[in-house]
Amino acid sequence: MGADLPRGVAILGAGAMGSLLGARLLSARLPVTLIGRPEPMRAVREHGLVLERPWRRRSTLHDLDAITHWDELTPAEIANVGLVLLTTKVHDTEAAAAGLAGHVPAEVPLLVLQNGVGGAELARAKVGRRPLLAGVTTLIASQPRPGVVRSLSRRGGVGIAPVQASVETVAQVASLFGAAGLPTQVYADYRAMTWSKLLLNMLGNAVPAIVNLPPERVLRDLALCRLEIAAFREALAVLRTLGLAPVGLPGYPVPLYAWAIDRLPVPILHRLLPKQNR
Repeated sequence: MGADLPRGVAILGAGAMGSLLGARLLSARLPVTLIGRPEPMRAVREHGLVLERPWRRRSTLHDLDAITHWDELTPAEIANVGLVLLTTKVHDTEAAAAGLAGHVPAEVPLLVLQNGVGGAELARAKVGRRPLLAGVTTLIASQPRPGVVRSLSRRGGVGIAPVQASVETVAQVASLFGAAGLPTQVYADYRAMTWSKLLLNMLGNAVPAIVNLPPERVLRDLALCRLEIAAFREALAVLRTLGLAPVGLPGYPVPLYAWAIDRLPVPILHRLLPKQNR
């Protein structure tokens, strides 16, 4: 990445979140290439990427590439990639990171931006000396149909931290998201950042999916709410055993949430949490 004019961004695993970040980066006049599954990529090529935001008019973005594999890019297009943003599921990380070799020059940084923990370590085992960063986002997105991404939150932003990358590289990557109008926070320890995002994700996600109920319904049920709180406290204990402490994420005071859920009695949390999850 040049210090004066950053090159383009390739988003590998461009589902809902990858497409939303691509749309935001495109607004900063950065060349963006989406790499994803055939059906949504075909829809983007044929009709553009449709960005839906309830508080704004719908927009259609045409000035971006949408492909399914690196082989579809010309050498000149590959040379224009200055950052690879990996937004796959964690279990696809190893294959995606290993697939960069032979396609993307080794000096091009890789930013692993995922929910969950462990993705950065999986990538590090496959990328050699490539500059590597970890990232999280507190934006919320969905993909109602191929070629359409829906932004569901006004607040939120991006967090990044070095795994094996220089201070200059981290600053350059942060500046890309800042130029796209996204609140961006740099962290010293990527593990504290990713574990804090895991804590934030725990309430109102896994249990509602298992029992097929909306998060607010789950948190209003005392037995299910108790289960949610127990899982959160267990994850918090693991984080502390690792010698880490929660950190605030863009738009979300995670340390305050952790203190309250760890200290307050369950009956009080049972009344408070449904209101916070609206």
